[in-house]
Amino acid sequence: MEIPLIDNTFAINPAGFSINDVISLNNISGSLFGIYALNCFNYKITRNNFIGNLINAGFGYYLFELFVFGFKYNSIRDVRSTIKWDGNYWNRPRIFPKPILGELPPYGIIRWFQFDLHPAKEPYDIPKVK
Repeated sequence: MEIPLIDNTFAINPAGFSINDVISLNNISGSLFGIYALNCFNYKITRNNFIGNLINAGFGYYLFELFVFGFKYNSIRDVRSTIKWDGNYWNRPRIFPKPILGELPPYGIIRWFQFDLHPAKEPYDIPKVK
């Protein structure tokens, strides 16, 4: 997904069951929630500008089992590595990794953090959509 976005309640909200996707090179700004990824597995969220959102990013996993093309997917699995956040700009230059708060089963009551280990020091030059 490489569409610069602006002024939304949810700028990007992949939800349901989503695997193997990349969200990269977006201006995500002026929104209530920048990105909220629900039940997203093996995602890469890289090189985006998060500027002026109330909540820049979050994620959640809820209990479910699903059979797709003969494979069994279970949301109760090792969620520590399902979303790779890397090289995003988070409102200001950062020296340390940026924590991203998420929710785990059951019912999202367990709080969990993922990290953008290499946050960008300055915003990317991404053209705006008119």
